Amino acid sequence: MTKRWLIALLLALVLMPAFAQSKPIITVLDFSTDGISKSEMRTIITLLSSALFQTKSFTVIDVSERDRLLQELQFSVSECTDESCLLEVGRMLSAEAIVVGNIGKVGNRHILSTKMLETETARTLNTADGIYSNLDALVDDIVNVSKKLAKGLEQPGTVAVEPAKTEPKKKVKAPKIKAPVEVGGRYWSLSTGAGVNIPIGATAQALGLGIPALVSLDYNLPLGGGTLGLGALAGFQYQATRSDVRYLYTMLTEPLGAAVNYRINSMLPFYLSLGAMGGVTVNEVFYKEVYDFRKNGLNFSAFAAPMVGLGYELSPKLGLELTIPYWLIFFQGALYMGVSPIVGVEIRL
Repeated sequence: MTKRWLIALLLALVLMPAFAQSKPIITVLDFSTDGISKSEMRTIITLLSSALFQTKSFTVIDVSERDRLLQELQFSVSECTDESCLLEVGRMLSAEAIVVGNIGKVGNRHILSTKMLETETARTLNTADGIYSNLDALVDDIVNVSKKLAKGLEQPGTVAVEPAKTEPKKKVKAPKIKAPVEVGGRYWSLSTGAGVNIPIGATAQALGLGIPALVSLDYNLPLGGGTLGLGALAGFQYQATRSDVRYLYTMLTEPLGAAVNYRINSMLPFYLSLGAMGGVTVNEVFYKEVYDFRKNGLNFSAFAAPMVGLGYELSPKLGLELTIPYWLIFFQGALYMGVSPIVGVEIRL
């Protein structure tokens, strides 16, 4: 199997999860520059890629995913020096259109020139230009630039093409696919969820099923082909003894700690995550009856919890998650173990 067929297969897997809407597939390629750094250019095209997705007119192959796919082909966009090469990159990515452009500086002014090209015909579908007093003003205008590029699109699934003078106007149909959620940039997120805890080992001989709930605040940043999240968490877990044990009691466990996770975005809008939690727990024990030498108590212990997860992006701001932590709680000289499938939501702030 050639690498081009392999990249087509990868794209099919990325875009397969839903074929409910018809939107043209596009990607933003690196702009040529004069007077600004490559890192500034990369930030601008990442913002433009996200803004184009927000117009809801396109399926966008974002910058990080584009780079990953081209890396599979051992190809770098920096190798392209002309428009025909950039169009070939678009075909390699199975994109129906590409956005190319230039950011230059004349005196104290920054000039942005962009255009959207149809990959098969090289026709210009739309253009957007601007002259700005500084780079901050250019960044602030990215949303308007994306709207200008999207202007003229008709019903989802068609691209309005400006015909040559000798040819009739026609429409190019896009395959029916659902746009994956754009990934890129740093953001804060708030996650909360609840589930059921299943004791394991010796713990299961005394305790029944528990009810855990967690909330976490995370700072997320792109890393490699995924997203690294660092955060703080809090929560509680209600657990009662089994009915056949001698001393009946209920226990409230309140974890406080930190979490780290790495999200693998290669299956957008689905994603996998791996991570771990750790910190301290506040444990409150309440006996259901009066027993000799058995009293209600409060104590502290340490915990650790490796975890795996599966998520689905409902929108750029909201996702559903299934997280499964494996609890290890060091409680009064004993080791408490349990598995807790937790269903929750993530809100990007």
